Amino acid sequence: MLTHIALTAMGRWFEARRGRAVAIASFGFPAAEAILPLLIVTLVPLIGWRTTWLAAACVMVFAAAPVFYLLTRRDRTPKYSAEDIAIEVPDRRHWTASEV
Repeated sequence: MLTHIALTAMGRWFEARRGRAVAIASFGFPAAEAILPLLIVTLVPLIGWRTTWLAAACVMVFAAAPVFYLLTRRDRTPKYSAEDIAIEVPDRRHWTASEV
């Protein structure tokens, strides 16, 4: 469901360049499928499977959590709107970051 949430959030957040935003967001899952197995297969023989799990948990707590906090602590407005690039878009509700 995280992939679905990411694509839905990108689609609701961006108005004028929605297709580009969704395309960029959809690169995350294939990138993880390509990188993480190689990383795990490399780490398990070096440090063991238990330490690999501990390292993954530490990365999530000490790296990912602060990044998520920093990226979501203030509400932002989309960089481009339909008026900026003269695209006909029917009246839509503008979503705030907390609503997305």
